[in-house]
Amino acid sequence: MEVALSAIASDLINRLTSFLMKKYMESTSIDDKMKRLKELLLRVHIVVEEADGRCITNPMMLMQLKMLAESMYRGYYMLDTIKYKSPKDEEVRKFCTMSVSLKRSRTIFDTPRSPADDNELEIVLNNLEAAISNINEFVVLLVGCERVCRRPYDAYLYTDNFMFGRHAEKQQIINILL
Repeated sequence: MEVALSAIASDLINRLTSFLMKKYMESTSIDDKMKRLKELLLRVHIVVEEADGRCITNPMMLMQLKMLAESMYRGYYMLDTIKYKSPKDEEVRKFCTMSVSLKRSRTIFDTPRSPADDNELEIVLNNLEAAISNINEFVVLLVGCERVCRRPYDAYLYTDNFMFGRHAEKQQIINILL
């Protein structure tokens, strides 16, 4: 009888430790994915912000910019949903806060619990990595576009004491008088 109880207890302890190890390894891999997602979002955000400050006339560049922005916003959405997801099981939460350090329990519960969320995170990461792989050519072409002037109205409405459309009329009057 004691042998059976010992075997059952050791089996339960082995299962519990393997479950906790698996949960810990999943949380660290999710943490790595979240870190990678943040880095990719930063790179894409910089390029999209710079492109918004340029006068882009090429429709294909505009389409690529739109795809970059969509993947960026989808990544931010995924980051927010994973970051602020509430835990589903209070008993597991109490158990993990007692057995694991506070930071680890927070990262365990801030990570996606369903495989669908994990798959969606993987899809978002793949989309962002594909967008980043093609971003070098976009940046090179973006440098050729001129910047959009973002000065106050008085800086570009009045140039050399001429109102914006009056310079051509002044030149016509000077030509008539000469």
